[in-house]
Formats: sequence, structure tokens, C-alpha cells
Amino acid sequence: LKALEKDPADRYPDAEAFARDLERGLAGKRVRAHHFTPVDHLSYLVRRHRQRLLAGALAAAVGLAVNVYSREQLLNARCDALVTRALLRDAERVIAEVSNGRREKGVGDLEWDELRQARRAMQGGDWARAAAHGAAAMRRSRAAGDLRVAAVAALDTARAQVMLGHRREAMAIYAGVASSPFSPRIVAAMAEWEYLVLALLEGDRQAALQMLISHPGGDEDLDLCIRCVAGDLDPAELLAGLDRFPRPFRNDACLAAALRWNLDGDMSSCRTALAACIRESAPASEWPGPLARRLRRDLVTHEGGGR
Repeated sequence: LKALEKDPADRYPDAEAFARDLERGLAGKRVRAHHFTPVDHLSYLVRRHRQRLLAGALAAAVGLAVNVYSREQLLNARCDALVTRALLRDAERVIAEVSNGRREKGVGDLEWDELRQARRAMQGGDWARAAAHGAAAMRRSRAAGDLRVAAVAALDTARAQVMLGHRREAMAIYAGVASSPFSPRIVAAMAEWEYLVLALLEGDRQAALQMLISHPGGDEDLDLCIRCVAGDLDPAELLAGLDRFPRPFRNDACLAAALRWNLDGDMSSCRTALAACIRESAPASEWPGPLARRLRRDLVTHEGGGR
């Protein structure tokens, strides 16, 4: 019909254009001879790209489901983190009140007093005293039935044992904190991470591997540190994104990079990362700053022919 239009302007301009339209019609494609409505265009696109549209719809549905699940998990994690922060803030308040004499010590306050003494000893580098007070706070908290506070005290006790050179004792404490259902999620995640650090420092690859296999993941920032140590994340990439870490976890990221470089035999980069870990620890007693200073000192002594 287009080829037979009365007005030559409405016909095909030449035989080649007519032939192209015939070829398009035989191929099941749209032809210029027909004036398509918007509905026709939409229907054609749906028929022609049916498989792609179905695949896209399926991918969108899966993505939406994953997003909903991830948001739910994130909300649960944030809720647990808020509970933990509230617990720690309450601990700091009670410790301050007892220290300043504004509150009389009761049966439930004795563990806070022990925890305060442990923290003060850690700040002063008196690790034996810190271990003793931390263990006392742990025992009193357990006796009072406050197992969440006992987990916090156990974490401090394990760190003091690390600095005293009792790494195996510290690993046992960390394992108990990590496996306890009463430990706040962030505290359990820190215990797992610090257990892995000690296992690698002790050369206990089996214990490190077992922890990596059983690690459920409890904190996004510490999970990145664990991935770095496990070799799944380049240490330089981890340090390049240091600003995205909350300030208390930046020194942990530096320590993770140092451990990975140490395992790879890159001792120069290891020293640099340990120095960064020390800088990011404020105050200087903030963990794992003291451990990083000890490791850097031992590394310099070893390279200098000391031990």
C-alpha cells in the first residue's frame, strides 16, 4: 500500500528503501510502512526483549530480597551495638561516681571498682596489677550474675595477660568470651579478632584456621581486619580506606595490615603499619596500641641481632 500511494512523497523514495522494508518485514521487525502507536512500540519491545525483561525482573526481585534481609541484619546489629554502648556508658558512669566518692560502694559496685582499678593500671602500664584487678572484676561480675560486664572485664584481663607474655592464657580467655552467649556482640567480635592475632603471633596456624572457619562475623570493621589477615583483602587497600573506619577501630586495621605483611615477609611495610597503629591509638593505652609498641620494639631488636 505504501508503494502504491497516490502522492509520490508518501511512497518509498527508491527501490532500495522498499527492499529494506521487505527484508525487515520478513525478519519480523518493524517496517516504516506502518505508523506505530506508543502502545505498539511498547508491545513490540516487550515481545522482542522478553527474556531480558524476565531476567531483569528476577534480578530486581532477588536484589530487593537481599536488600530487605541486609537492612534487617543491619538494624539488629545496630540495636545490639546501642545496647552495648549503653552498658559501657553506664559502667563509666558508675566507675566515675565510685571514684569521686559520690556513691557508696554496694555489693553490685565492687566489680566496677575492680574494673576501674584495672583500667587505671593499664593506662600506667602496670600489667600485673591490671590482670589482678581485671580477674577480680570478672569473678565479682559472674558472682553477681552480670555476665555482660564479666565479658568486658575478661577482655581487659586477656589484654593484660598478653602484655605479661602469657599469650596462651590470654587465648583461653578470649575463646571463652567469644563463645559465651552472654557476651555483647561487639565484645565477642573483638575477642575473636584478638584471639586470631595471638594465634598468628604464636605461629599456631591450626588455631588461626579453626577460628577463621568458625568465625560467624559480628562487626563489619573487624571482619575487614580478619579478611586482610586471611589474605582476602590487600593490606595496602585496607590502609587506603582507613578513614572509613570508626576512630576506635583504625588501630586494629593498622595491626591487621602489619600482621599480613609480616606473614608475607615484607618487614619494612610491617614496621610502617605498626607505627601507624601506635599513632592511631589515643590515648596511648588504647588497645592494641601497647601490643603494637611491644611488637615493633621486638622487631627492631630482632633485626638488630638482639634475639
